[in-house]
Amino acid sequence: MLLVGKVIRPHGLGGLLRIRSYARSENSFMDAGTLYIRSVLGEIHKYVVSSVRPHKNIFLMKLEGLESIHDAEKLRDADIFINKEGLTREEGEFFWFELLGLEVYLDTGEHLGSISQIISTGCNDVYVVKKETKEILIPATYDVVKDVDLENGKMIISAIEGLLDLNEV
Repeated sequence: MLLVGKVIRPHGLGGLLRIRSYARSENSFMDAGTLYIRSVLGEIHKYVVSSVRPHKNIFLMKLEGLESIHDAEKLRDADIFINKEGLTREEGEFFWFELLGLEVYLDTGEHLGSISQIISTGCNDVYVVKKETKEILIPATYDVVKDVDLENGKMIISAIEGLLDLNEV
């Protein structure tokens, strides 16, 4: 199971939910089709997604069986999970959970550390690569990331000018 969002609160009177998504688009929810929602009391319930649409900086989600504000209120602050097998992706696309922990190497073979965190920015993600007490910020762009080998747990990057002070690596 993969945590993909959080219910913020109900929206309107008809059972709609305001959710904070940890996925980039509403397609992640629609493609999964079935969600598992863990209430703040720890109860887990299975739901089928009827619709999801962007609304300001959140998503509005309709689930089958939620027909009123009263139904939706029971899910306030709940965590939203999907089955990993339900995920779809395009060629060259990776999920954060697949990248965290990958060992990062320069294309010259030098080991830089492992990905400890991913920061979402407006235009591209940034990988935080940590080795002992040092951290390096690597932009997730095609110019920098040359290969991702999930099977062998490593990523190869190319140091573009100004990216790394190789004396400190």
